[in-house]
Amino acid sequence: MNLTKLSCVTLVALGLAAGCSKGSSSSEAPGASQGSEATPAESGMLTDGQIVGVLAAVDDGEIQQAQVALTKTSNTQVRTFADMMITEHQMSKQRAAALMADNKIDPAPSGPSNKLKTKGAATLDKLNAADPKDFDSMYIEVQGDQHKEVLELLNEKLIPSAKDPMLQQQLTATKTMVQHHIDMADKIDL
Repeated sequence: MNLTKLSCVTLVALGLAAGCSKGSSSSEAPGASQGSEATPAESGMLTDGQIVGVLAAVDDGEIQQAQVALTKTSNTQVRTFADMMITEHQMSKQRAAALMADNKIDPAPSGPSNKLKTKGAATLDKLNAADPKDFDSMYIEVQGDQHKEVLELLNEKLIPSAKDPMLQQQLTATKTMVQHHIDMADKIDL
């Protein structure tokens, strides 16, 4: 597999939190704090540690959802898609671990990662409880929706916030792969 496929997977799935944290407003007059820069939290941006926390939340949720799919589906297309999600997200986790070690980035919690974990857990419960006759269409629909949310999160929050050049590179590659996963989910005929 190429780097694009490996790192893109990082952001697939999980119910995502596009636009979770918004910039704060200030009552100071323009120019009142000359020379000072807003912290990432104040500007609505994420730190590199928070970004890798988001990536971990996505990878973990995607793997868990795909594992449920493998136990509930008999559809070859759905099984192939779920197998790919597990393989690519496990590899994405490995790439993220190497990136964190090489660049001394520690994962940190954030609003978007917390929201992803909560939404991912709810999606997992929904998939586990799904009637077998409805499961395949539900799983693929959720995958398409979550990937679209991740793509938006990448474009609006993660890529603009990333400071580390290697993290920026991984996020850009991930964006391409997320779009590929959307296209693949759209092609599954149920």
